[in-house]
Amino acid sequence: MSPTRRLSLIRSIKTLLAEVKKLPDDIFEDQLRRQSIQQRLIRLKHDTSTPFERVFGELCFQPHQSAAARIALEGKWFEVLANGNPHTAQDIALATGAEPELPSQARIMMVLTATDIVEERGYRTYCATPVTQLLLDPGWANGLRHFFDQCGPSLINLPGYLERNGYKVPQDVATGPFADAWGGRNTWALYEAEPARGAIFNSFMTKWKEGTRKWTDTYPANTRLCEAIDDSADAVLLVDIGGGSGHVLKEFVKDPTRRTGRLILQDLPNALGDAKELEEQGIEAMVYNLFTPQPIKGAKAYYLRGILHDWPDRACREILSNTAASMRKGYSKLLLDEMVLPDANVPLKGAFLDLSMMALETGAERTSRQWHDLLASAGLRIEKIWATEYGLEGLTSLSINRNSESSVVRQATSGSTITRISQKPFGEVKTVSPQPGFHALGTCTMDTNHHVEKAPRSIARSTSIEVEALKTELPQTYDDGYILDAAQLASNASIKLAHDGQTVLIPQPSEDPDDPLNWCQSKKHIILAVVCACTFLPDYGSVTGAITLIPQAAEYGITPDEVNHSQSGNQFMVGAGGVVAVMFSAYFGRLPVLFWFMIVATATAAGQAGAHGFNGFFVPRVLNGFFAGAAQGSLSGPDTDEIRRKINIWQASVILSPYLGPLLASFMITRLSWRWPFWIYTIETGICLLAVIIWGDETFYDRHLPEEKQPPRRSHLLRLVGVEQWRSRHSRNGVLEAMMRALRTIARPVVLLANFYYMCTFAWVVGINATLALFLTSLYGFGPKQTGFFFFAPIVATILAEAIGHYLHDTLARLYIRRHQGRLEPEARLTVIYLALPFLLTGLVVLGFALERKWHYMVTAVAWGMYVFGTMVVSVGISAYQLDAYPMESGEVGAWINFSRTAGGFIVAYFQVRWVAKVGAEVCFGTQAAVCAVVVLVVVVLQVWGRRLRRWEEKRFGKL
Repeated sequence: MSPTRRLSLIRSIKTLLAEVKKLPDDIFEDQLRRQSIQQRLIRLKHDTSTPFERVFGELCFQPHQSAAARIALEGKWFEVLANGNPHTAQDIALATGAEPELPSQARIMMVLTATDIVEERGYRTYCATPVTQLLLDPGWANGLRHFFDQCGPSLINLPGYLERNGYKVPQDVATGPFADAWGGRNTWALYEAEPARGAIFNSFMTKWKEGTRKWTDTYPANTRLCEAIDDSADAVLLVDIGGGSGHVLKEFVKDPTRRTGRLILQDLPNALGDAKELEEQGIEAMVYNLFTPQPIKGAKAYYLRGILHDWPDRACREILSNTAASMRKGYSKLLLDEMVLPDANVPLKGAFLDLSMMALETGAERTSRQWHDLLASAGLRIEKIWATEYGLEGLTSLSINRNSESSVVRQATSGSTITRISQKPFGEVKTVSPQPGFHALGTCTMDTNHHVEKAPRSIARSTSIEVEALKTELPQTYDDGYILDAAQLASNASIKLAHDGQTVLIPQPSEDPDDPLNWCQSKKHIILAVVCACTFLPDYGSVTGAITLIPQAAEYGITPDEVNHSQSGNQFMVGAGGVVAVMFSAYFGRLPVLFWFMIVATATAAGQAGAHGFNGFFVPRVLNGFFAGAAQGSLSGPDTDEIRRKINIWQASVILSPYLGPLLASFMITRLSWRWPFWIYTIETGICLLAVIIWGDETFYDRHLPEEKQPPRRSHLLRLVGVEQWRSRHSRNGVLEAMMRALRTIARPVVLLANFYYMCTFAWVVGINATLALFLTSLYGFGPKQTGFFFFAPIVATILAEAIGHYLHDTLARLYIRRHQGRLEPEARLTVIYLALPFLLTGLVVLGFALERKWHYMVTAVAWGMYVFGTMVVSVGISAYQLDAYPMESGEVGAWINFSRTAGGFIVAYFQVRWVAKVGAEVCFGTQAAVCAVVVLVVVVLQVWGRRLRRWEEKRFGKL
């Protein structure tokens, strides 16, 4: 040893001796100093060891002591030593039923005595040590079993796993190191399949929490929480998220300084403590999943302990955002009880636990800087940290937001039962107790520029992070719906409101001027007008053919029913074209798809008008439906602050069009050829194409991308033909993903059920429109002009429904919001359907009687109008419901709504005439009314179970 190194070693020993002299009689009372001594001893050991000794004495042989202790544990050798007296190897063998003088026993004991787990008093004579006594406790013994049996194989597999995956940090428990080592089963799936393993882990967790200091021993909960709570009787003081059996709240409720305020415990059903026992102690139990929006709004404090270390950053951001969205700025606090590692020179225990979290759950024990970065990415900022048991430094001050106070307490705690999820994007829910950790308590606030002041260097400590203030998030939850009343969010000035100053905008506009939500009102209304005009065309052109059936049949020498096949094909393709257009739009952009589809629609419209022979007419007729249907494939528009009113206008253009087409065609063919209605339709399609070219713009805006990464908008022409969208395609969906989005949307039970109901209700509209001209001609002797006048009935009904429906929907929404603390649940939109039902049923039944018994044609007209009025109201309700439930999938939802409408009409139009001829109009339309009455049960199902179905969908399918 060199003289310099020898002097350095002497100084280290003297410093160590000085530290030892300062220890109290009970060395375990001063945790910080004791751990400082441990760190110095480890350093002395390393300084006095050769590299060879360190490699082979520590690295290579480290697993041996765990294996030896594991063998002795299962062999019950420690139990023999429990009384503290010396025992020979023969004593142990006789007591445990092993062979006397078992050679392997002595060899195992050599490892245990060399590592001071067991004391050797003489030749093969052993005595218990404090470590032996600790392992006699089932909880601590299960800790050894857990790390050796469950964590061990994953750690052994970790080097190969990381090499195969390019040394990327694991991000998904379903494909992480543990699942890779255990045949595809993640930690929680293994515990579910083998409950004994889960029981071992839970036993260990329960033991770990015993004897730890309460977080309130350091954190001034009385002044920061209890004295600052609102005076209202139902004010919530503390929400323990993922709190399992509730031991944290049970301790907190005993605090004599605690004042009023509700205490709420949240976890999964099989993880919550006994509800009756909790209620007796003044604690409310609530079922809750971490990855769903927080249902308790505006509580004084939200507490999470040992939870975030289980998850990678992307999952933590979602958990934090769910909680932050429910906090009241300047009032609520978020307490995170987690380990905080130093940015450098991490202690061995913290480093080992971090590696264990990677191997077990793809989680992490984070450094101070990592905590800052994670919270900043969620719009939050730590302000202050207190160290207690496991820190060597005192109070650590971080950047302080002038509008809030903050605090951080470190404490070693554990033991709460929390929620785990195993499949991407967090899949199936599992429940077990959490890993032990050192925890942090600090305050964070919304930080628009995400600037974080650098914290002083610190070492591993147990902390609780108190977060006060929130990030601006979309005010919507899967449990409680949208927060539309600004009064509920009055303290959050960053929330943007509609022009009335009261209604929250959903989605929230960005600060980007290219965001369609930030366009001027005139541009929004012009684009809405263009979209509505294009939406008007498909059904207008489709049902125009219902009036031309008879003259076409005479020219082609076939029956009107055979000519009607071209119309049915056109109607079906309108829906199919909308679905395909949405698929293309997800990859190529909305504007170019609409532009190119409209070009082909104009060409095929001219083709059907000028065709000679039925075959020449049939092909462009069917193709026209496909390409003209592009505009009907999306309900998404740029003006979502008044989305229900815009949907009303959009739906009115859809529902008016099949009546205006026949009306105008009826007047035209009284003096002109049947081709003229189709030529007029061609001219109208060409005008809409010109409107798209002149005023159309790309309304797609990816809100997942930050403003600086949004594709630039440079040239209107390049956007129109799709060049700009093609250049930025890599920032959107891939081709396969774009195609699959629409299919995954209809696979969702809520979408499928809602559109099944809509199809069964709206199908009769299309069927009646396509065949009514034949009934009017045969029953009332109407010519084309009289038939045209007859179509005024549904037009008037649609206009009335647009006028009344606007106020009806708004009134019902306001009533619901008033009764539900400013929130609007998507299922509330379906209530209007019950008000429309009498109009649907009465209209269909009276229409059947009028046609069967040849009642006055005015009765027929009124009945038809009643049914159309009801379908208009239903259409807006169904559309609004699905848009509220799936705001990020509006295009796909709109396409399937349109497809369900046209597909039902396509089917009915094929057999409506023959059905009436066979059974009579009373039975035919009475059956249709019965179908409308029966399928309303689907609406009941959606209102009762829709929210739960959507939560299940999110777990099963994720978010698009």
